[in-house]
Amino acid sequence: MELHPERLLLSACEPNKVDIGVMAKSDLSREPAPVVPAADAQALLEGNNAFAFDLYQQVSGEDRNLIYSPYSISLAMAMVYGGAAGETASQIASSLHFNLPPEQLHPAWNALSLDLAQRPAQSKKIDRKNPMLLNIANAVWGQLGYPFEQGYLDLLAVNYGAGVRLVDFSAAPDAALQQINKWVDQETDGKIKEVMPPGSIDPDTRMVLANALFQGGLAGSIRKKVDAGCPLHLAGRHAGAGAHHENRRRDPGADGCGRGLPGAGAAL
Repeated sequence: MELHPERLLLSACEPNKVDIGVMAKSDLSREPAPVVPAADAQALLEGNNAFAFDLYQQVSGEDRNLIYSPYSISLAMAMVYGGAAGETASQIASSLHFNLPPEQLHPAWNALSLDLAQRPAQSKKIDRKNPMLLNIANAVWGQLGYPFEQGYLDLLAVNYGAGVRLVDFSAAPDAALQQINKWVDQETDGKIKEVMPPGSIDPDTRMVLANALFQGGLAGSIRKKVDAGCPLHLAGRHAGAGAHHENRRRDPGADGCGRGLPGAGAAL
């Protein structure tokens, strides 16, 4: 489905904020109070825990300190999953332990993320001098002119309060890279200056999904990169902020990698 001009929002840069430029965004609002059965909430938590231990087995083993955020990775990949189809969607669900059908999974994620967003304010009632500091943010960066499906934009808006920030990877990859790094720098209170290193974005890039987490002065970064053939690999630094990087040199729908997205990868 083609993007509709009335759905593109041109946003001005707020003071000390990254200019998001043109955004493809649904006109639907985020659901502020999703009704999620207790069984669905429990299934999401159990799946997240299972993925956390699976990931730990992959990244542990060296004689070093290890800090990572399975929640951040799962949340970011849930947004990717919302636009995936076929074998890609199946492998994402299997790897991330997404055990609910999509129509139940995304509202469950919405409820969980909204609950966590309230924790800092709730903590002030317990300890006003040392309240909990927690900021979790997600951003999808897509190629300007790419026809993201309206259904995918609606899903992002209703369940994640997000849209697709449009940049020109093809003509200005370095500028796009700088914009993403500035966003991460902002969302982590200056603790992470760079999540996408020089050269990690090129004219073939079509989508980057970034997740930033800042908790009480603790922040870090992970990167998730997808190549043309659609495999997904996690190359860890420190958990806290991440970027799913998509290069496409073929027809985005040629291999069933994605539906709303330009071919999200699958194999973790």
